[in-house]
Amino acid sequence: TTQNRFIRSVHCTFAHNSQVTQSEMMALFNHLLGCNVDAKATALLYSDNVAAIEVEIPDVTSGSARHPVPRPRNEFQHVTVWCGQDVEAKESNELPEQVKSNIAQKVLFKEPIPLCG
Repeated sequence: TTQNRFIRSVHCTFAHNSQVTQSEMMALFNHLLGCNVDAKATALLYSDNVAAIEVEIPDVTSGSARHPVPRPRNEFQHVTVWCGQDVEAKESNELPEQVKSNIAQKVLFKEPIPLCG
């Protein structure tokens, strides 16, 4: 069994290997190596099982050389930050629907929080 855990190595999934091949991923994202993207954290969504930060991803990289940023394939753009016991991080994809069903909560941040990565 897996203990309750805070996710220490966080990421925003743009494309999962179940959706695209490795060569497609390279074609989509290779031009972004070494670039920064100024994203924004906009809300915390959480349930008894999982918690995630909702993020806005810009259309282009930051800095002087602007490159297009492909849109994440996940409808809910987020970073999973906590999972309950025996809960997989992918369950955070369900949080927006769970908010609509009053199973989860959403806390909008007063101001978006800048993230650079």
